[in-house]
Amino acid sequence: MNTPLVEINALGWQIGFDPARGGQIIRCDLEGEPILKPGIAGRWPEMQDAGCFPLLPFSNRIFDGAFDFAGKSIRLTEPYFAMPYALHGHGWRHAWRVAESRADAVKMVLDHDAGNWFWTYRAEQCFCVGPEGLTLSLSVENLSADAMPVGIGFHPYFPRRSDTRINADCEGYWIADPTEPGLPVSWRPISPAAGFSKSRPVLDVDLDNCFTGWNRHLQIEYPDTSLLISLRASETLGNLVIYCPAMRSDILCLEPVSHATNAINLQDLPAGQAMDQLAPGERISGEILISARYTR
Repeated sequence: MNTPLVEINALGWQIGFDPARGGQIIRCDLEGEPILKPGIAGRWPEMQDAGCFPLLPFSNRIFDGAFDFAGKSIRLTEPYFAMPYALHGHGWRHAWRVAESRADAVKMVLDHDAGNWFWTYRAEQCFCVGPEGLTLSLSVENLSADAMPVGIGFHPYFPRRSDTRINADCEGYWIADPTEPGLPVSWRPISPAAGFSKSRPVLDVDLDNCFTGWNRHLQIEYPDTSLLISLRASETLGNLVIYCPAMRSDILCLEPVSHATNAINLQDLPAGQAMDQLAPGERISGEILISARYTR
């Protein structure tokens, strides 16, 4: 599909989208200041570590790309760069159709037929700027005749500089397997000294973990420019994946998601960390609001 780029240009926001490459944001500036790490049009998300892309119908990794659900054994096709795991679902690996494009809003649609993922569904992304900032919303509707497991989220890349600080209040986090990066092995509560309940620099942080019990509000501080970015998430997105690798000092991902990593293969999860199940015709939706201001 040869889908042209689309843009939002309103209220000081300049936002560029590449529908043909995962329905991703490739540029997000406010009055010329990058709010998201800028990407390049024509590249798939995994090629540039920038912008923002949708997570659906699941977030992050599924161990070995396999799970059992309602008597079915599902085996997903892993992308070459993530083997042996399924990663981030389908949205970022498919072209989206632009359903609406205005100066202040864009809507995109993805119709996904059943295949290795046993279910047919329709996903919608909506982006709109207003006085409070940029709102990103995402929904998935089950168009199959059977119940479908589902999860959604957003994968934004924020600028990361030597003095960048973040503040995100969470109750606990999943410790990752050191031999299987990002895959959870046990849950642990967060002590006040170890978490982000107070503003904390990210210069020496090395994380690829899912944080739980998040209050759905975070802030990113840039002391060098006095820029303060805020993100608020809807109730559906009650978990936060923080990807801030020590080996890549330019990457800071703060990903509001609806379930824990590999949730479909974990037992006895609290409701807020488990994947949802959609009956035929049911829909799940979530949104985030990104705003920015200068503190001086």
